[in-house]
Amino acid sequence: MPSDSVKTWVYIELAIDNKKVTDEFVYGQIDSKTVEAFKNKRATNRLFTVENIRYISLQDSLEVEEDEDNFGNATYNILDVRQVEYLKKDPLFIESEVPLSARSLRIKNSLLRNSK
Repeated sequence: MPSDSVKTWVYIELAIDNKKVTDEFVYGQIDSKTVEAFKNKRATNRLFTVENIRYISLQDSLEVEEDEDNFGNATYNILDVRQVEYLKKDPLFIESEVPLSARSLRIKNSLLRNSK
């Protein structure tokens, strides 16, 4: 899937189908065109993709969306976004009160090994 090469880590709150209640909370990476649209507050009816999704599971641990069948990407409508926070790095590497799931910890350790 070709995409913009510059990615920014974000935390996004969404109200799917433009509902009034926020019902999805995801961490992930977005391309620079989407970052620009958010920062310029250009609310247009366009789709954007969040890659490398991380989320808080029902067990209150940080989980990784990707598995053997799923790349961990999702596409949303920009009109559904309620809040965006820009992060400096992958949330797996941010010290937080939210513990990592066992699977997320394995992925974090693998990423650390591969970066050396």
